Amino acid sequence: MANTNVVRLPATVAELDARNPLKRLPSLYQFVEMINRALWEKPEYQRYHEAISHEQAVEGNMNIDDIRAADMIKAYAKENGIDIVVRANTAAILKELHKVLYKHRMTRRQRRKEDWM
Repeated sequence: MANTNVVRLPATVAELDARNPLKRLPSLYQFVEMINRALWEKPEYQRYHEAISHEQAVEGNMNIDDIRAADMIKAYAKENGIDIVVRANTAAILKELHKVLYKHRMTRRQRRKEDWM
């Protein structure tokens, strides 16, 4: 005799996801990475990442250039309703942006070292 109390397996990925009690929203890091990708081909955004010394920085200081890039990320988030990024402070966005750049071997330090190789 078949047991009729058995829960049916989900037939689709959507049904499988619906059964997940631990639904996690994407993290700040994931949103910053997504926005970095969206902004990357904009010349103004890239300019803030180009410098590997203060003399080359758009604002004369690489830290200020980083803040300008973070401001662009925040503006994009505001335009697109990405609240987790809008609510984050600039320091938090910068920390995640630096992680993203490190992952892609694009930090200023990593690029300086590659210049010597």
